[in-house]
Amino acid sequence: MKILIAGSHGQLGNILEKKLKESHQVYGFSSTEMDITNKDRVFSVVKEILPHLVINCASYNKVDDAEKYKEIARAVNVTGTINLADITQHIGAKMFHVSTDYVFDGTKNSPYKEIDHPSPINYYGYTKYLSEKAVQELCNQYILLRTSWLYSRQDRNFVSTMIKLAKERDNVKVVDDQIGSPTNADELSDTIKRLIDNDCYGVFHCSGNGACSWYEFASRIVQLANIPCNVEKISSKEYKQQAKRPKYSVLDNYNLRHTIGDEMKDWEESLEEFFKTKTIKSERRN
Repeated sequence: MKILIAGSHGQLGNILEKKLKESHQVYGFSSTEMDITNKDRVFSVVKEILPHLVINCASYNKVDDAEKYKEIARAVNVTGTINLADITQHIGAKMFHVSTDYVFDGTKNSPYKEIDHPSPINYYGYTKYLSEKAVQELCNQYILLRTSWLYSRQDRNFVSTMIKLAKERDNVKVVDDQIGSPTNADELSDTIKRLIDNDCYGVFHCSGNGACSWYEFASRIVQLANIPCNVEKISSKEYKQQAKRPKYSVLDNYNLRHTIGDEMKDWEESLEEFFKTKTIKSERRN
């Protein structure tokens, strides 16, 4: 199968490209190689390759910055997705779009299922919700996958940020009133590959099983990294982030369990395995 990946240099796209290349003909494009907000460029690339599947891993996911740079966030997350979905439908291919738990408002007290209606409370979540609608409205064949709290060996995720801060400081403050499910990008990529290979369609949730607060997640990261740093819990009100976050955004991998099976590990088990294969230096910077 010929597969085109937009956003192949991001933490998910990078891993996914390597996994899919084992059994498929894969064409990966970074944002500089194919800016998805440029309709002419997108149409030209896709028409030249004529893939059977287009995967959109490209995203503006700076949650706080999205509140200030709304035009940029909307251009990437909405306009870019529309461009990809439009040409994917035009050539008769299938669309695979990656979305987020932040499309939900966090007022539920049980894990969100795929049938729950999105109601985002920040602009990033709103643009991702609009991107989901675009895929569902424009494409006859699609997979829409929501995930949460993604981490990998690449920089610029919560795990790498916590390790960096813990090395630099004696004390770090992390919110304890936002609950979600950390997700290992390697495991997520394995599930995405199975969804593709089994020719699945529709909406799926895929995150690590179980749930924790950002504080609990951070505490376990610092402990596993063996860094001498105190993690202190604070409230969201004290932390004062630019964008509101859902208090509870745990995803229920319901459709996975009832189709190809849910092979995602418990978040804590997965994090432990992640650190077993990741070398961490615990020395502080001078």
